[in-house]
Amino acid sequence: MSNFQNLSNSHLSTIKSKITTLATDINSGQVSNHTLTHTKLDNLVVHLPTNKVSVFSTSGVAAFADTSPAPTTDTDNNRSGWLHKKLTGTEKLNYYFYSQGSKAKTLADLTSVCANVMLDTWDNTTSCPFFVVYTKPTGVGDAGVWFHSSIVYGCDANIDIALGEHIQLWAKTEPTINTGLRQIELSTEIITGPALSTEEILTISIHTDSGSAVNTQSVISNLGWEINSIKMRLELC
Repeated sequence: MSNFQNLSNSHLSTIKSKITTLATDINSGQVSNHTLTHTKLDNLVVHLPTNKVSVFSTSGVAAFADTSPAPTTDTDNNRSGWLHKKLTGTEKLNYYFYSQGSKAKTLADLTSVCANVMLDTWDNTTSCPFFVVYTKPTGVGDAGVWFHSSIVYGCDANIDIALGEHIQLWAKTEPTINTGLRQIELSTEIITGPALSTEEILTISIHTDSGSAVNTQSVISNLGWEINSIKMRLELC
């Protein structure tokens, strides 16, 4: 599981700045086209907040941070979402999709993370994106320069994915909103640091492995998290 790598120190200050920018944009309402999507589930109407984030916007640039190469839209196939293709070396995607609102949230509060994706290539498990939850540094016993603990949720060797299939990857517990997509759990968990339930969440992200094969390609159309009664989704466009 050594392929799930932490971010390099050279990127840390840039990432911290862009996380702050994304938080400011979301909290001030600058993330474009905020809507309320009403999803019917088991005869209940769920009010699902959805923010559209353009890959070309300031918020989009903050979200994809140090991703290399930068994602684009899939104009050739007219698929919704952000297209990322690895061209060389250790390139990978890093999308950050949680920033604290008016109240801090802890690991105990987080019930689910999810992403709607299409994988266009498959070589091995390094082709599959994975989630990472980072907690705030305390200055004492921090596992990283800019975080206290991290929890990785990755795929296992038995995962069954068809190329180009629009699926929903999820971790922790199954998302409560039914998208109609086939759901696949990322069940491999790697913990760095104490990861106590009381630790406050710094950010949540999705990544691809820097050790994946050249030409590894994916489209991510939606990212989400569920914390207590809040069910947030980011629509990537």
